[in-house]
Amino acid sequence: MKRWFFWMVAIALVVGFGMQSQVLAEPRIAVKQMANLSKTETISIFGSGFAPGKEVKILYTDPEGVTADLESSLDPTPSVKNDGTFYAVWKCGQYVSKKMVRPGVTYIKVVDEDYNLLAHGSIAFFKDGAPMKSPVVAATPMVKMGKKAEVYIAGSGFEPGQDLAIIYTDPHGATADLGASLKPAPKADSKGEFATVWSADLYISKKLIQPGVATFKVTDSEYSVLSHGSVAFTK
Repeated sequence: MKRWFFWMVAIALVVGFGMQSQVLAEPRIAVKQMANLSKTETISIFGSGFAPGKEVKILYTDPEGVTADLESSLDPTPSVKNDGTFYAVWKCGQYVSKKMVRPGVTYIKVVDEDYNLLAHGSIAFFKDGAPMKSPVVAATPMVKMGKKAEVYIAGSGFEPGQDLAIIYTDPHGATADLGASLKPAPKADSKGEFATVWSADLYISKKLIQPGVATFKVTDSEYSVLSHGSVAFTK
């Protein structure tokens, strides 16, 4: 029960972000969940739990797999305060105009000055207008690759009783419904919340998971995207 409580607290923090430094010791970020594929779009990025005074960088990986430092398009430059928090806004118009941002779910990473991964978050870009509101999902931020690797996933804000699917895209671009490896099957309860565990060992053994950040989507029964999240796999 403690693990489920932990992730439901994480969801509340993504929404409110008020008590994060008191509840979670490790670095975390919250970003705008749903964004428009527009030259005027901006993405707010909030960070908490970072080492005070330490330099951090925010990196984005484009659809071709090229990673770029967002420094020139961030305002203000991310600077960790004494309480371990930072705030920055990504002005992503330049990336949209150069087609470095496309419709779909992508992710950003926060790294230290030596480019060690500290935190990550996912963003969904929509060509025809992003939803004004969306359910929120939280997942285990860092998972060690092994035979018993598990990812805890929880969500809130869904339609009560709604059947859900969790979709993962492997490093080769193939998309798979994780249903067979999820326990229990994801379904929103009477409060619009769900919690499940993804047993990722089969995907690791088949090399469908590689070290690095991966994203997943939470969809309805017709595979329309409702929310999304990210998880970092480490050796």
